[in-house]
Amino acid sequence: MTREFTSVGVIGLGTMGAGIVEVFARNGIDVVAVDADESGVAHGKEVLAGSTGRALRREKMTQAEHDALHARVRFTTDLADLAGCQLVVEAVPEHLDLKKQIFARLDEIVGPEAVLATNTSSLPVTEIAVATRDPKRVVGMHFFNPAPVLQFVEVIRTVITADDVFEDVKALAERLGKKPVVVGDKAGFIANALLFGYLNHAVSMYESKYATREDLDAAMRFGCGYPMGPLQLLDLIGLDTAYEILDTMYKQGRDRLHAPSPIIKQMVSAGLLGRKSGRGFYTYAEPGSPEVVPDAWTPSGTLPTGVALREVASVGVVGSGTMATGIIEVFARAGHPVTFVARSDEKVAAVLTALGVVFQGAVDVVAQNAPAFVASGLVLVLLLVLMRVVGAERSHLDDLAAKVHVDEFEAAADYPRVAKFGAHLLRRGAGGDVVILGVDIQQQVAHATTDQVGLVAGSLQTLDHADGVPTDLVALEWMLATAQHFGRAAWAWSTAQR
Repeated sequence: MTREFTSVGVIGLGTMGAGIVEVFARNGIDVVAVDADESGVAHGKEVLAGSTGRALRREKMTQAEHDALHARVRFTTDLADLAGCQLVVEAVPEHLDLKKQIFARLDEIVGPEAVLATNTSSLPVTEIAVATRDPKRVVGMHFFNPAPVLQFVEVIRTVITADDVFEDVKALAERLGKKPVVVGDKAGFIANALLFGYLNHAVSMYESKYATREDLDAAMRFGCGYPMGPLQLLDLIGLDTAYEILDTMYKQGRDRLHAPSPIIKQMVSAGLLGRKSGRGFYTYAEPGSPEVVPDAWTPSGTLPTGVALREVASVGVVGSGTMATGIIEVFARAGHPVTFVARSDEKVAAVLTALGVVFQGAVDVVAQNAPAFVASGLVLVLLLVLMRVVGAERSHLDDLAAKVHVDEFEAAADYPRVAKFGAHLLRRGAGGDVVILGVDIQQQVAHATTDQVGLVAGSLQTLDHADGVPTDLVALEWMLATAQHFGRAAWAWSTAQR
């Protein structure tokens, strides 16, 4: 029979424990929150109030929801108050003897059907379980910090965990809106076994002065897309917690990746625990604050004496692969003329095709109508003025008519709105050709009757106001490159704001 957990106990009201209390209470479950003394209880209340207060200010919960959440939580220092709970989650510091002592006490307090869970991040769940008279009802339920935000929960099944206990806890995690993964009882489980080797290595690089803390964190944030760098994350986790996790994993597996870097132990001994103490790898405005403040190791941001920055007027790129194309795009977006060199005409054309997709909105139309244009020679200068035209100004039709003269117009019947726009231009001028999406661009440019050609492009799904002109007109760079190949002047116009 599936358990319906309506009353849950949480032991340990540090940052993690208080976060777990909030998770349960947010989901309509009554919580008995326990800590060893009144100062611990006060800290838990403060953490919970701070988190829910922020959610209230950001309008992520209403005042009624805020008040109802707090009404579901009862704080106490007496483990006996857990007697009526159907599930108890232990979240005390990572000390095996302490956890075993608590579980032995719980045996005497909770009912025989209650489930006991440990939030340990690295200790063996089996060793904790055997401290009870009924180890079959013990399971690991490892939340991640901050518990109210992160969806990931590891559900650790020991060799003696009962099937129904495991399934009920897994179902509860899903009910809480979490994404549980099933893990065997091995030090570090999945996430920490991978994560802390990486964090420890980052500390070693910092300790050996391989890179500054700012550069290490920036490398992983901007180079690998991580939400925060390794040293920032260690400050958030707490260096004391990180040391305990690494030390436990190293003692069990003897993997050098998990041997704590000496500086971690030194910082813990000195009380530099990270955000919780106000100082770790970074310095914070006050204990518990996320605000980083400058300290003696903060870069000044000024150039060394006698050093001046070069002015870059143009850029060359050798290569035509994904990375080279991306580099071309980055410099072009910054307004620099770019010259790139590829090994063959086909590779030049492939780069142009990729850039054409990047610099316009109607990707499907470009893919169907890109000409078989190949630049002569291996070097092509991409002036990419198009991109700046698209992003820099929004013009009205009358402004365009004053700049461009049109006496010939072709358009495919499949693109009536673009055709209508071309007709609008024809009514206002003479003396040039308009190239329209839907017709072979290369052929139009090659057979133009004048030396001036222009491209009008747009999102054909978008209706305009009174005169039916597409509103998201996007100039295509293929026309510019093709026009250059045939020795014609080219212009492009768009109403799009990029």
